[in-house]
Amino acid sequence: MKNKIYCLLFNFIILTSLVSQNPEWIQYTNGNYIRCQLIENDINWIGTSVGLVKLNILTGETEIFNSANSGLPENNIIDIEIDEDGKKWIGIENGGFACFDDENWICYNSNNSDLPNDDVKAIEIEQDGSIWIATYFGGISHFDGDNWITYNSQNSILPTNRVLTIAIAEDNTKWIGTQNGLLSYSNNTWTLYDYNNSGIPEDYVRVITFDAEGSLWMQSAGLTKFDGTNWTNYNINNSGLPSNGIYSITIDDNDTKWIGTNTFLAEFDGTNWFVYNYNNSGIPFLHVYSVAIDNYDTKWIGTLKGLVSYNNIDWTMQNTSNSDLPSNYINAMSIDSSQTKWICTGNGLVSYDSSGWSVFNTENSELPYNSYLSIEIIENNKWLGSYCGLTSFDGISCTHYTMANSPLPYDTVFSLATENDETLWIGTGVGLASLENSNWTIHNTSNLPDNTIRSILVEDDGTKWFGTSDGLCKYSGNSEWTIYNSDNSGLPDNSIKAIALDINQKLWVGTLDGGMAHFDGSEWIVYNTSNSLLPSNYITSLTIDQSNSIWVGTTLGLVKFDGEVWSYFIPENSGLADDDIHSITCDSNNNIWIGTHYGGISIYNENGVSSIDEIVCKNYNNNLSNYPNPFNPSTTIEFSIQSVSKVDISIFNIKGQKIKTLTHNEYIKGNHTVIWNGNDELGKSVSSGIYFYNLNVKDKTAVVKRCLLIK
Repeated sequence: MKNKIYCLLFNFIILTSLVSQNPEWIQYTNGNYIRCQLIENDINWIGTSVGLVKLNILTGETEIFNSANSGLPENNIIDIEIDEDGKKWIGIENGGFACFDDENWICYNSNNSDLPNDDVKAIEIEQDGSIWIATYFGGISHFDGDNWITYNSQNSILPTNRVLTIAIAEDNTKWIGTQNGLLSYSNNTWTLYDYNNSGIPEDYVRVITFDAEGSLWMQSAGLTKFDGTNWTNYNINNSGLPSNGIYSITIDDNDTKWIGTNTFLAEFDGTNWFVYNYNNSGIPFLHVYSVAIDNYDTKWIGTLKGLVSYNNIDWTMQNTSNSDLPSNYINAMSIDSSQTKWICTGNGLVSYDSSGWSVFNTENSELPYNSYLSIEIIENNKWLGSYCGLTSFDGISCTHYTMANSPLPYDTVFSLATENDETLWIGTGVGLASLENSNWTIHNTSNLPDNTIRSILVEDDGTKWFGTSDGLCKYSGNSEWTIYNSDNSGLPDNSIKAIALDINQKLWVGTLDGGMAHFDGSEWIVYNTSNSLLPSNYITSLTIDQSNSIWVGTTLGLVKFDGEVWSYFIPENSGLADDDIHSITCDSNNNIWIGTHYGGISIYNENGVSSIDEIVCKNYNNNLSNYPNPFNPSTTIEFSIQSVSKVDISIFNIKGQKIKTLTHNEYIKGNHTVIWNGNDELGKSVSSGIYFYNLNVKDKTAVVKRCLLIK
């Protein structure tokens, strides 16, 4: 469960006062893509594609670390190891690696160290505490805390610099899996095992582990064992292995092998095989990337669609996400008049408001599809464009329009826009339509430079702008169509992806190959990779914030331009989860919502992200409430905590001034109550009005709610 801070529109200043130093960045992600795991006592450290999860296996309490709330440089965790001091060494795909001592982070990459490449595939810790790092393009490196040594195909017998894994045996021999064979390294001696000189069945080796006798078990054309002399291969033809594609191998105390494959999970006790699949287990997906076994013999199985625990009887799904987003692939976003965010993901439509998250998909609603390209909101109706038509959704029922049942010119709907909250303009792959009160108008495509309409903007005076694959078109009404292209204007490229209108009624146009253009009605100014901080000329999205700055989404990061100063955001220098931006929008608090290709949603505000509906702080469920409400003369405040914690509950007035501290004590896990009798710290009765009470757990503000005193 998520921790939530609730407040009303008129108490924004109160929230700022109560929750000081709000983070500049917040990420909302789906953490179901489990890449790796490591058990430390009663903690399971879980590497996902969107961050690091600390899961207490006894209580289920989780804490999630990502590049917005911690020192992680990027979120795609590929490997985790823990040294004798308890430090976590975290390998990050395309992000180098990080060391975390439970308080401080140290990051290593090719820019600040001698790490040869940032695409880290595996980390292993030697008996003396030094670190070995396998990289995909730079070979393998050894780091003792001060000195670096790198072995690659130029200075060793490594057959390739594409190293996939490393494991260290009890005799301190390093075993290295590459795309071109298996190597051992001991006492400065290298040995290469490949298909031509040994019994290894395939040169591609990406998983290595050891059994109690010291034999190697590896992924190589299936499951392969090497005892130092003999090679034994198990594959789909000679064993019960469900697939030769193996992602992980874990060996339990009984010497049973648990093998994660691309076709479910296999158990092998040396004689018998058993495969866990959809029919006989609670496994959520066929791709099993990691298996960890805790001290209670519970198996923790990480898949592409979530983490499940198996105690040899029951299967239990575990939460590794900080939101209810069903997918990290964000196509489009829109905000309605109540500031509810509507998000089109790759696996459903999502709404987000003060009550939390709601997911709508083909299984729980009338929606005909789960993936939508565009969204526009007219009153209570959400209009959704997809590759399969246009859908109207009021939260309960749907109406779906296609070429087969309506005048829609084409089933691929790229863009939508509203005129006067009545008329819906629809840009498709083959033409333009508008819909008002069930009346369709199909517009003459001869007036457009191209039939593929990727973006639409409607000005307050009714002027329409259409971005097509072959130019920009302005429609002023009364059959007045004006076409702008790279031949007759300053437009840098004819493939238009995004259009925005700033506070001064000036047009901004994003193209697919020419960067961005600013048009004031007569003059064009072009911004591209040569004359600005734009990292790419492929512009995916544009939005204008409340200070009239333009926010630009590209395939290589996010850019802000205030008319004078450029700011460039990528995961390496900010809390942005992914640099491939699909959608940007701005809410009423000037928070910038950024939808990405792989990283879910990132929210940015240079003054600290604040929200009229919810701020997620940590993964606790405090169930904070009061009754009666409104009240006179007293009200009871209920709360719950998940573990022994110091708790502070205080009352604030609408100016953000503290009126009274109700409790400042340590509480045991469970449900508790405190009573406020309507008095301040001096015992004086306060006046009627709205007050706010906040719950602090472990010195961190967890929840803020309001109550009404009526006298």
